[in-house]
Amino acid sequence: MKRTTSAENKALVLEAFDTLFNKRDYLTAEGYWSANYIQHSAHIDPGREGLFRLIKSLPSTLKYEPGLIVAEGEFVIVHGRFSGHGRPRSWIAADILRIVDGVLAEHWDVIQDEASRAESKSGRPMFGNDFSESKSIKLPGPNHPITIEPNPARVTVTVAGRVIADTRNALTLREAGYAAVQYIPRQDVDMMLLKRTDHYTYCPYKGDCAYYSIPLGGKRSVNAVWTYEAPYAAIAAIKDHVAFYPDRVDAIEERSAA
Repeated sequence: MKRTTSAENKALVLEAFDTLFNKRDYLTAEGYWSANYIQHSAHIDPGREGLFRLIKSLPSTLKYEPGLIVAEGEFVIVHGRFSGHGRPRSWIAADILRIVDGVLAEHWDVIQDEASRAESKSGRPMFGNDFSESKSIKLPGPNHPITIEPNPARVTVTVAGRVIADTRNALTLREAGYAAVQYIPRQDVDMMLLKRTDHYTYCPYKGDCAYYSIPLGGKRSVNAVWTYEAPYAAIAAIKDHVAFYPDRVDAIEERSAA
């Protein structure tokens, strides 16, 4: 029997949930769940097949966010939120997993609809640090189109005379009536020159947005960079990419690849 540490078991559960619920990569997910998976949930059909069948039936906007996670021996408990599943309320779940031979072997859960601020007798959110009832999820469509295409040009970003980003793999995102935005792979950005901030925003089409400042640029470059670290499925291509505000850097230049 393969023995794993509590830390390894926690990492396994988080990777498994992200692979199945967020990435919807069913082939890879099979490697995380035992073929003899035992299901105790009142909401899910038996076995690994029952779980996968449920996820396949849900909209592409499904999103899982993990919160507190604890482990002891072969058991892991994770507190999380399921949103974008087509129901009026997000689900707050406590999932209990038993790990055997390095895979998820058995599962129990407790699931509740997420209460709004007005409904919470404690006055505190069921998940996270704030109430999320205002976070609606929308799909791109004829009234709000979003397209993402590879940019064949070489894209560079400069601040205070320094090249912050230099790539031939930018993605051009065009959204409704907004100006086109260049999303640059993190691997082509000098992340050491960026500083994460506490600022965040939310887009119902793309998800939660985190920000970085560029200290080299001074006050002008505060929150000059943004990124969607867990974008919704419709715009998943921009995961692991960052974008820059044109007025908070010296220049964003596109040069012909020729």
